[in-house]
Amino acid sequence: MSTGSGTPADSKTADKPIGETVKEQFTLLSLLVVLVGTVSTEAYYAQFGLRYQFLELHAEHILFRGLTSVIQAPYLLIPYAVASSWLAYGEALAQARSWSHARLLGATYALIVLVLLVSYAMSVAAGTSAGRRDLAKDTTTLPVVKNMVPGEGVEAPCEVSSGCRLLSAGSDVLFVFVPTSDPNSVPTLKRIESKDYHEIDTGTQ
Repeated sequence: MSTGSGTPADSKTADKPIGETVKEQFTLLSLLVVLVGTVSTEAYYAQFGLRYQFLELHAEHILFRGLTSVIQAPYLLIPYAVASSWLAYGEALAQARSWSHARLLGATYALIVLVLLVSYAMSVAAGTSAGRRDLAKDTTTLPVVKNMVPGEGVEAPCEVSSGCRLLSAGSDVLFVFVPTSDPNSVPTLKRIESKDYHEIDTGTQ
């Protein structure tokens, strides 16, 4: 007679319904999107010498960056693909090798930790790469300040004709800068308050 600790995984868990697998996949994807969005955002603004926590960014911005980071850096899909494959086929593998439920659970936890660590490292790399790209004049994708009308007694932080770029726009505070031709140099950021300006228009090149 076998005991609970030595019972193969197939006798402890039945085949999961499709709905449960889809739910697990969705939960995993959501977790990775939030992780990638948060870490890559932190790495991105760190290239400008800023902490994103002080930029009045909304949760939607983090989620958006989590999604677009995957598009800009497809290698971020690798951890998700590995974890998804395990969720879909891990139990079948455990059954084929007669693993105990405890062994299957341990392998799952170990894989989750590995996926999170790899995702973190890849997110840092993606955010750093995007930040360094937007620092340089020839590669930046940030919007150009087309028109800036300061209030009375307020001096404009940069000339519109100089190719001034808008880095971040919160409800009260904005950051603008003029990209440099040297990708290794960090330009000087100018912090301005929206209440001091009658109008600020941006656009693409």
